[in-house]
Amino acid sequence: MSDNVLIKLTDLVVRSKNFQNLTRSRDVYCPFEALRVARQEIRHSNFLADILNPEGSHGFGDACLRSFIDTLLEAAGEHRLRLGLHVEPLDRVEIYREWRAIDLLLRVRREPDHQDLVLAVELKVEAGESD
Repeated sequence: MSDNVLIKLTDLVVRSKNFQNLTRSRDVYCPFEALRVARQEIRHSNFLADILNPEGSHGFGDACLRSFIDTLLEAAGEHRLRLGLHVEPLDRVEIYREWRAIDLLLRVRREPDHQDLVLAVELKVEAGESD
């Protein structure tokens, strides 16, 4: 299967109209602004850790985690992995906060015949990149 066909198939399977409409909307409500914590990086990472947890009390299950991982893999051009993760359960995820100076670390435990997926997320709120 060519990469072009794989990309088209993945987009067909993974993307929904509702999600596309939501991401096109740039003028959205920001709860961080309402709480006056928009410039506090730690608040952002606390929120992300909670909303990405499939077992969180938010009621979204793994929908936010799936969307987050899919967006990152799409940007990285990892279409084969994207498609594979779309059909795998994401109920075995470990989320670490401020682990070894990494703002957010996600470890998705995968099926025995696949390597775990590890994502390091570095949040920057009004700050530049550093080593």
